[in-house]
Amino acid sequence: MNTDNELIAEFMGMTSFTIEHDRFWHPTEKCSLENWKYHTLDLDHFYPKSWDWLMPVVAKIAEYRIAYPKETSFVCDCKIVVYRHILYREVVEFIKWYNTQKTN
Repeated sequence: MNTDNELIAEFMGMTSFTIEHDRFWHPTEKCSLENWKYHTLDLDHFYPKSWDWLMPVVAKIAEYRIAYPKETSFVCDCKIVVYRHILYREVVEFIKWYNTQKTN
């Protein structure tokens, strides 16, 4: 089962490689034992705690505004975001909803 951070990483096009109980990530190309860049534990520090990592996710969600205007509004229509954890929560909720649309 994916954590919320792994869910975001997959949404952002990162690829993963799993060996035993560890999961490793690479930003674009196929991830392997030789080329991984991040461990799953790294993601726990990036997406929920860094504006630099979270805002590109918001920008990608904004690309779906035409197809899903109502669902993206919670993430994209914030004039001022005071709390990063609230934006992070809305990003995760959108991606969970979006993934259900892909399978239907």
